[in-house]
Amino acid sequence: MLKLSGILRHPNLGRAVLQNYEKVLGGSTVPSLQRLTAGNYQQQRYRSGISTPMNTIIMFVPQQEAWVVERMGKFHRVLDPGLNILLPVLDKVKYVNSLKEIAIDIPKQSAITQDNVTLTLDGVLYLVIVDPYKASYGVEDPEFAITQLAQTTMRSELGKITLDTIFRERESLNILIVESINKAAEAWGIACRRYEIRDIQLPPRVQEAMQMQVEAERKKRAQILESEGIRESEINKAEGQKRSRVLASEADQQEKINHAIGEATALLKKAEARAQSIDLIGKSLAAGSGQNAGSLIVAEQYVQAFQHLAKKSNTILLPADTANVTSMVTQAMTIYQNLSKNNPNVDFDPEEYYSDGDINHAGASSSIVGIMIKFFNDGAGQDFSNYILILPAVSVGNVGQLVTDLLITNLKTCKKVGRVYHSAVEPVVGNDISEDGQVSLMTSCEVFQDDENKLLIIQFHAPVFSKKSESFVEFLCNWIKGKQFRQVLCLSSTFASERIDSQLSGPPFRFLSSSSTSAAVNDLLARQGLKSLEGRQFPAPAVLNTVDNEGQVGETYLPGSGITKELLEKCEAEKIPIAVVLMFVSEGDNTHDANYFFSVICNVFEWRKSDLVRTPPSWIHLFGGSFPQEIY
Repeated sequence: MLKLSGILRHPNLGRAVLQNYEKVLGGSTVPSLQRLTAGNYQQQRYRSGISTPMNTIIMFVPQQEAWVVERMGKFHRVLDPGLNILLPVLDKVKYVNSLKEIAIDIPKQSAITQDNVTLTLDGVLYLVIVDPYKASYGVEDPEFAITQLAQTTMRSELGKITLDTIFRERESLNILIVESINKAAEAWGIACRRYEIRDIQLPPRVQEAMQMQVEAERKKRAQILESEGIRESEINKAEGQKRSRVLASEADQQEKINHAIGEATALLKKAEARAQSIDLIGKSLAAGSGQNAGSLIVAEQYVQAFQHLAKKSNTILLPADTANVTSMVTQAMTIYQNLSKNNPNVDFDPEEYYSDGDINHAGASSSIVGIMIKFFNDGAGQDFSNYILILPAVSVGNVGQLVTDLLITNLKTCKKVGRVYHSAVEPVVGNDISEDGQVSLMTSCEVFQDDENKLLIIQFHAPVFSKKSESFVEFLCNWIKGKQFRQVLCLSSTFASERIDSQLSGPPFRFLSSSSTSAAVNDLLARQGLKSLEGRQFPAPAVLNTVDNEGQVGETYLPGSGITKELLEKCEAEKIPIAVVLMFVSEGDNTHDANYFFSVICNVFEWRKSDLVRTPPSWIHLFGGSFPQEIY
C-alpha cells in the first residue's frame, strides 16, 4: 500500500493504475485509493501543463477551474465548469488553471531607503487568474514571474521614501506595489489583489536610535504637560487673587455707598428741618411785626457772639463801633432785603424737590412733566420730535458727565432751560460754578437746550441711588415717550480693566443700540470706527443680548456703567430709539478722555460748536487746571 501511494502521487500514472485495478477487480476501486489520488490532484490544480486530465470524451470540469483545450496542437477553447464533450485523439487538455485567490510568500530581501537605511523585509502576495488563455500562453512560470516582479517593485518603491515614511505610510506603500504589479501582470492574465508587508527588520543601531527618539518624544510631551499644568495653576491663582481683590473693592465700594447714603439721609433731614425753619421765619418776617422780630434775633446773636471772644485765639477782629448794636442789625437786614430782590433765578422749591412725586401725574402742570421735570419758560409744551436727547450716565470716571460739560460749554446756543427733581437723585444744592460771574443755584440734575443743533441735554451733578434707579429709569422712559424724541443718546463708560482680547486694540469706544434705532445712526457710529460691543459668555442667561465677533450670542457686560444697561433694556422694551456710546476708562482725572470722547461724538453727528474748545469753569474747581490748548 505504501508503494502504491508513491505511484499515485503522479496524476496520470495514478489514473492508469486505477483503471487497471478496476479491470482486475471488476469495476470496483478501493475508496482509499480514490481519495489519495484526488488529494494529490488538488495539490497540482494551480496550473499544470505537464500532467493534465486525459481526454475521456465526456469531461467534468470542477468549479473555479479553467481547462485549456488544444485541438491538433492549437488553442481551441477554455472549458467551463460542469459537463463538456471533447473529440477523442484530436482534443487534448493542455493546461489546468485554478481561478481561486492564491497566496504566495515573497522571500526576505534587502532594500535601501531614500535616506540610505538598509532594511530586510518580506511579504505575502495575493493573486488570482482572470484570463486563463493569457495565463497559459503569456508566461512560462507565473509564480516565479510574479515573485520576482514583487521583489523588484518593492525595492523600487522603498528607494523613493524615507524610513519614517515607511512606518507612517505602510498601507499606501502596499497599494503602490499592487498597482505596479498589476500594470506588468496584465499581459499574463493575472491580477494582484493585495500585497502585505509582513515583517520589517532594521539594523540594530537604527533600531536603538529610533527607541531613543521615542523616549525623547515621550519625555518632551511629559515636560510640556507638566508646564501646562503649572501655567494653569498660576492662572487659577491669579484669577483667584483678582476675584478676591474685586470682591474686596466691591465691598469697600458698597460700604462707602452705604456711608454716603446715610450722610445724604442725614443731610436731607437737616435740610427739611432747615427748610421748615426758614419757612416759619419767612412767614414771620412777612407779618407786620416780622421785621422787629428779625431785628431782635440778630441783636441777640450779636450780643451772644461777644461771649466767645478770645476763648480760642488771641487774635480778635472787632467792628469799629462794637457798642452800636442798632447799626449792625440794620446792616444785616439790608443785606437780606437786597438778596431777596436781586436774585430772580432762585426759584428752588424744597418741598417739590424732595417729594417722591408720581410719574402717573404727567400733565398735572403746564411747566412740570410728571411733577419731576420743570422748565423755566414753559418749555414743557415745546415740540421735541426733531430733537436728540443726550443722557450722561453716572459711571466710572464720570466721563459721560465731563463730555456733557464740554457740550454745554462749547455749543454756541446751549442754555439752561429747566431742572429735574426726583428722589432717586442724590440731593445737591449750591452755587452754580458752571457759569462765571453768575449768581444762581445749581441742583442735582439740570436740563439744557441747544436749538441750533436740535439737542436737549440732561446733566447729572449727583449719582442715582441704586435702590431707586428702577423707578427713575421708568420715569425717564415715560417722559421720553411723551416727548417723542428723534433719538436718545446715552454717554457712558465702563472699566478698562474688564476688557477682553478683542477690545485691547483700536479706539477705546463701543456702542450699543436698540432695535428701534435707525440704520442711519448705526452707520454714522460705524463710519467713525466705533464697533458694536462684543457679547460675553456667562452661565447666567442674559436679558439683553449682543453678538460677538464669532457670531456667539452673549450677555451685555457693562461693569461700572451705572444705569446704562437698565436704561437700554427699558428702552428696548418700550421701543424707544436709543444708542449708547461708551468708553473704556479707569478712575482718576479723565479730562483728557472726555476731550477725546467729545471730539469723536461731535464728528459723528456733525454738531456745530465753538472753533476753540473751551474748558468748563467747573473743571478748574474739580481738577485744578484745564487741558493744554497746544493739543489742538
